[in-house]
Amino acid sequence: MRRCADSGVGGWALVAVVVAGCGRIGFDDVPASGANPDAPPVHAVPGGTVVSSVGTLANAPGFPTQTHLVYAVGSATWWLFYLDGPATNTIYAAYTTDFVTWTEATSFTAKYPLRGGANFSVASKQIGGLDIVHVALAYTTGSAAAQHNHVRAVLSSGAIAWDAEVDLGCGGATVFADDDGPAVAIDSLDRVFDATSAYADLNCNPVYSGNIDITYSGSSDTGASWSPTWITPNYLQFVSPSGGNDSHWVAPLDNGTVLTVQSDGLTHDASGNLDNLLWASTNQTTTSAVDQVAATAFSTAVDANQWTAVCVSTTNCLVVVRTGAASFASFAFDGSAWSTAAAIPAQTTSTTSGPFLATDGTSVWLFVIDSSVSSTIHYTTLSSAGWAAWAAFESGTQTRSYLAGYNMVADGVISLMWVQANGTNYDLVVEPFLVEGG
Repeated sequence: MRRCADSGVGGWALVAVVVAGCGRIGFDDVPASGANPDAPPVHAVPGGTVVSSVGTLANAPGFPTQTHLVYAVGSATWWLFYLDGPATNTIYAAYTTDFVTWTEATSFTAKYPLRGGANFSVASKQIGGLDIVHVALAYTTGSAAAQHNHVRAVLSSGAIAWDAEVDLGCGGATVFADDDGPAVAIDSLDRVFDATSAYADLNCNPVYSGNIDITYSGSSDTGASWSPTWITPNYLQFVSPSGGNDSHWVAPLDNGTVLTVQSDGLTHDASGNLDNLLWASTNQTTTSAVDQVAATAFSTAVDANQWTAVCVSTTNCLVVVRTGAASFASFAFDGSAWSTAAAIPAQTTSTTSGPFLATDGTSVWLFVIDSSVSSTIHYTTLSSAGWAAWAAFESGTQTRSYLAGYNMVADGVISLMWVQANGTNYDLVVEPFLVEGG
């Protein structure tokens, strides 16, 4: 049963809520905050608010390269999209203005069951005065395996209007029963880009349903309308699936170009562990050569939940990878190439902790879940002086995992989400990290 709290402490109210997944807004949607990254955090909602029980779905927040949280600029409202359990085709949606009271909105019924929270992703942008969301859907189990679909919606004050779901993949394969970690972005020309592995090859051959590809819309979203026509996928890597989870990330750059980073399908094993990431940039007409982010393989193989990315600007993007129990690797993109970035101080982390990056357009915050019994959420900030010492944000004792959120400061906060154990089930929690000056 889904639960929404009207208080961060008690007073549960029964409610129905909604799901969705990854993405980020355009740089023109939320201005830089001019925040002080070294200021101590302010707890507006200590401990966060349990928005819903999600049953046994441990990865309800999705991967850190995705988002189920978006900010609607027009109504100054936060929206959460989520599943309330595994193998369900109902995406619930709830909204809030204070992170305490969450109100249900119209849910979306997907064509097929979604394996988990890491199989859809959301991007949002204000276009033509309307708050638009685009959702990439990856069906990876049963008769719809290797099926990549898409749905659009319009947010308004207290309401969401869903368009019809659009079929993009071939489907029919049964060889890809893992989390796909799709990503979606809206470029500077308001076109939509989806990145996924849940897509068979050009001949719909299920043997190649693990291909790494990026698909894009043939027309721009005007806000008032959008024609859901799609261009034939640009295949970045042809891979016969070996099993294991994948993860993708897409961010808009300048002039209708997007940057995409994803699992290197040729370097991961049957469990999904990988030792590098692939990247490319594309503007629909031209796609760069596909290359690896790291010059050398990671010192330790990582899984799909152990890396995160954010763009501070269109020529300053950052990838952080958890490479060990207390170690990280970081890489910076300058608009044309990747290089090793500033070293991150050691900090013990959980294997299912995230990590998660966010920015205000100037500074960068990195969040992780400690491997301690209390599962403390720690953060550090990156400025021109380098990474600061780690500090505790949420230290109330819980068994937390799958840290994610909305990776841009909006309305003065970084919106974080995670799951925490509740007996044999999990609760989905959202908490705002208040940014001084935001």
